[in-house]
Formats: sequence, structure tokens, C-alpha cells
Amino acid sequence: MAETPIASEWVTNVDIVFPHHANPLGTLFGGRVLALMDIAGGIAAVRFCRLPVVTASTEPVDFHNP
Repeated sequence: MAETPIASEWVTNVDIVFPHHANPLGTLFGGRVLALMDIAGGIAAVRFCRLPVVTASTEPVDFHNP
């Protein structure tokens, strides 16, 4: 298997955040952030392996600041 440079698998994703995506403090829900991360990771994975992929699990994610 030939090596693939990591830079060839970068994903830039632009998403619009609407007021209904915000929590009562006015910041984006953490679950929404994780969903966006999952989408970008899925795109990168499909580009890399050229096969369908799924997210089976993730490591814990800690949000330290809004």
C-alpha cells in the first residue's frame, strides 16, 4: 500500500450556526460541535480509504471553555 500524505486528507467544512443551535448561555451545543467533527472526520476517512465508513465510538471530549 502506498503512503498517502496527511495533507491530502484535510477537510474544510463551513457550517452556519443558527440561534436554535445555541444553548441558554448563547454558545453552540457541545453535541452539535461533536456532530460537525464527526462529519469532517467521516469525509476525511472516506477520501482516505475510498470505502464507506461509520463512527463506532469516540474518545471522551472535554469542553474547557465556551
